[in-house]
Amino acid sequence: MRTGDPWNRKCTLAFSVAVSLTLLVTQGPIGQYATVFFWCHMVQHLTLMMVVAPLVVMSNPVKLLVASGSENSTAVRLASSFFNSRIWQGLTNAITSWILYVFVLISVHFTGVHAMAMDSWAFHTFFEIPLYLVVGIIYYYPIFGDNPCANRLSPSMRIVSLMAMMAPETMSGFFIYAHQELIISHQQMPGMDMGPGFGPSPLVDQQIAGSLLWAFSMVIDSVWIALAASMWFRSEKFASEVSASSNALEVVADE
Repeated sequence: MRTGDPWNRKCTLAFSVAVSLTLLVTQGPIGQYATVFFWCHMVQHLTLMMVVAPLVVMSNPVKLLVASGSENSTAVRLASSFFNSRIWQGLTNAITSWILYVFVLISVHFTGVHAMAMDSWAFHTFFEIPLYLVVGIIYYYPIFGDNPCANRLSPSMRIVSLMAMMAPETMSGFFIYAHQELIISHQQMPGMDMGPGFGPSPLVDQQIAGSLLWAFSMVIDSVWIALAASMWFRSEKFASEVSASSNALEVVADE
């Protein structure tokens, strides 16, 4: 880094885990069958949008870029220009990012976008997967990490935003699980090419996917809420210690 300070190992760990999870769900068996089984598709969605995206944000990539490069370098100037632009500030606004996240969550699974992603490997790979990551990063950017951010949420609002996100996530999972007919049919349905008996039936596959979104979104969100609460507690503790130190200095000065 330009300042000579060592980089936080937690940031390196967060980025390493994010990359590992991305490779696991895109290059392994989950990635192979993500365009066949709805539940594999849902595992990808949960991992990329709700786990990988916040981990990338917490790895502080923008802060590292700005701190490690020269102020006159093209990369730093472009990054500073973009992350200070009105477009990025508008996207990372608390309300805008929340609405965008929910819109993608619902539109991908309840419209023809899902069928297109299941029928087209290229569409799934080059549109849907990047969409999950980008929208997830936009939503979590003002909540976690220490990257330059004009719209950084207060500790209390971070918890409010994360708790508000639980409702659309769990309700979407419930509706997918409880629907007694296929929400979206696509050409590559389970068992069509692999023969009968390979994997669950299309309806059961849909129910598994819904239950995964329903249950695990609550678990994942609970972890992030607990982390946000811990950050809030530490910030309040630090503020109280600073206030106590200031009061002590004032007393000494008066004496």
